[in-house]
Amino acid sequence: MTTAILTVFVMRHVLGSSAMASIMISFASGLIFGLGLIVSQMINPAKVLAFLDILSCDPSLAFVIAGAVASSAAGYIYARRRGRPVFAQRLEIPTRLAS
Repeated sequence: MTTAILTVFVMRHVLGSSAMASIMISFASGLIFGLGLIVSQMINPAKVLAFLDILSCDPSLAFVIAGAVASSAAGYIYARRRGRPVFAQRLEIPTRLAS
């Protein structure tokens, strides 16, 4: 996660706030996400099915999910404290549940 954040911040600083910068940042974020899926072997259907099988559960993907939840929580907390997003005009976080 630290590498991804650093990469995006450097790209933002180098490219500025143009439309091309937004496209390049989106591309870099997607590329890092895809590489994370490959490294964690979440693209292997047999591995995912083994994780979902209750009788012979493979807990290795649970660590990947826990890491994703932890890094998302850290990003959410950072965004709430900062008050404004790094790459957008305004922060849009839901404040209540739908009724």
